[in-house]
Amino acid sequence: MSDRPACDPGTNFNCPIFWFHLANATRKALVARIFAALFLTCRLPVTAGNWQNPAMKTFTLLITILFAALIATPSFAQSPAESPAAAIGSAAAPAGQPNPQEMMKQMMEMSKLNENHKLLADMNGNWTYTIKFWMNPDPNAPPQQSKGTATRKSMMGGRYVVMDVTG
Repeated sequence: MSDRPACDPGTNFNCPIFWFHLANATRKALVARIFAALFLTCRLPVTAGNWQNPAMKTFTLLITILFAALIATPSFAQSPAESPAAAIGSAAAPAGQPNPQEMMKQMMEMSKLNENHKLLADMNGNWTYTIKFWMNPDPNAPPQQSKGTATRKSMMGGRYVVMDVTG
C-alpha cells in the first residue's frame, strides 16, 4: 500500500506530482525527473482534453524548445576581439572611448584638494556636546539629555575626516 494520498488533479491542486529523495539524486537525474514530472505525468482536468492529444503535446514541446532557443541565443553571441598584443601596443583608444592618458590627467585634476576640504578641516579639534531629545509624548515634559566629547581630525592629506565620539 502506498503512503501517497490519492491524487485527483480536478479537485486536489496540492497533490505531489513526483516523489524522489534529493540526497540521492544527481543534478542530471533531478532535471530528468522534473522533465518527466512536467511532461509525462501531467494530468489536467477533463476540460483541457487537448493536452492528452499526442499532436498537441508535440506541438507544445516544439514551441517550448523554440522559445527557449530564442531566449538563449543572445548569450552565445560573441563580439570580435583584438589580440592582446595588438591592444597593448596601440596607444590609441578604441572608437567611442576617451584616451587613457587624458582620463588619467582629468582624474589627477579632480583629486586635488579644494575649498570644500578646507571647510571640513576648519572643524578639526576637540568638541564637547549636549544633545536634548524628547521621548515623552507630553509636550510639557522635560527633555532627556546626553553629553559627550568628540575628537575630529583630518587624515590622508586632508582628503578624509575621522571623528571619535564618546558619551
